[in-house]
Amino acid sequence: MTSERIITILIPFPKELDVNGDFGNIQTIQRRLTWYGYTPKIAVWQGGQLPTNIDIMLTGGGMDSGLKAVYPHFTEHRADFKAMAADGVAMLLVGGMYQMFGRSFMLDGNKLEGLALLDVTSGKAPEKYDGNIVAQSSRFGEVVGYEIHETVTKLGPTATPLCETVTKGTGNNADDHNEGVIAGTLIGTYMNGPILPKNPAVADYLIEAAAKHRYGSFEPTAKPENFPVAAFIDNARKVAASRPIMQAARI
Repeated sequence: MTSERIITILIPFPKELDVNGDFGNIQTIQRRLTWYGYTPKIAVWQGGQLPTNIDIMLTGGGMDSGLKAVYPHFTEHRADFKAMAADGVAMLLVGGMYQMFGRSFMLDGNKLEGLALLDVTSGKAPEKYDGNIVAQSSRFGEVVGYEIHETVTKLGPTATPLCETVTKGTGNNADDHNEGVIAGTLIGTYMNGPILPKNPAVADYLIEAAAKHRYGSFEPTAKPENFPVAAFIDNARKVAASRPIMQAARI
């Protein structure tokens, strides 16, 4: 292990895949890595050959136009992403990218084949889900965020939800009352706003997976309760959880 303890973060198509403050997820991972005694290194991918030695990938959601633009590039490297996942690379997949990494999804009125790293299928929703969301996770406790999507996602038989019970908002769909999916070191979610600043347990799960991928173990040099933002995060979570749900707009 080098003295720098580098963790490489892959950011795919930052212009096309950042519409709901998702850049905040990158900032959170960078800052927490630094506090834990690691050195974050950013690798941007905008098509062509994928960067190597990646430990964690963070994707934003993207508008339909952005998703259409990046879809051919991701499908071209389907095997590479599957190999990364099998090797233990951590991935946060938000919104449209959560759908794209599933088995199939709708884009611009067309059903497209996904990368099939997640056992989920996505389709058109009967209404637009736009508002604050609170959900309970057996792994992470209470998870808070904001959702805005006109799609619904159904989990397949091998999929495990990120949050088993949505107590405020919609999540994956209006019937199953769960949110997102977790598959090894991969997390898919409709929570943006972004998700990681207000949910440090989720951020640290990805960080630990990235450290283990690179070094075989996670050896932090500081405890999260001593981070300078610990009290601020707790307050932000309480405020977010107390906010009312906005009425879903009928399409």
